[in-house]
Amino acid sequence: ALSENSFDCLEIALIFPPGDTLELLTSNTDPSISANLSCTNEPRFLLIQRASQLIFIYFCPDEASLKHKMTYSTAKATFIDILRSRNFVPSKSIEVRDANDLDADLTAALNTDSDSREITHATSTKPTAPGRRARSGSKPKKWKPQASP
Repeated sequence: ALSENSFDCLEIALIFPPGDTLELLTSNTDPSISANLSCTNEPRFLLIQRASQLIFIYFCPDEASLKHKMTYSTAKATFIDILRSRNFVPSKSIEVRDANDLDADLTAALNTDSDSREITHATSTKPTAPGRRARSGSKPKKWKPQASP
């Protein structure tokens, strides 16, 4: 289905054991994604093609086992690299934790333009050590008692 480029939604799962095999579970044209998930308590990779955009969704519910969460999060970058090597470059990538939010998050991703702002890092906000004041370029003056008249 991926090589034919004729899909609206692909659901892809890792097969356990061994955890290194991908399996295409569903390929559908139904606009509701959450209604067609084969399993809502295990992580999945979803590829959605809508409005001439390819969107990658990493679905990882809170109910999933820790082993599955860790395996999928590790495999995510590799899977995206495999897609890119086959000229399937996702225009957006989103992560969803609740099956009920899938359709809403997809709609939000389709309706927002990609953010092209440059990321700038703020200056260090490291707190000062206890008992020290912020220095303004010079050493703090030592306290001297006033001379008595």
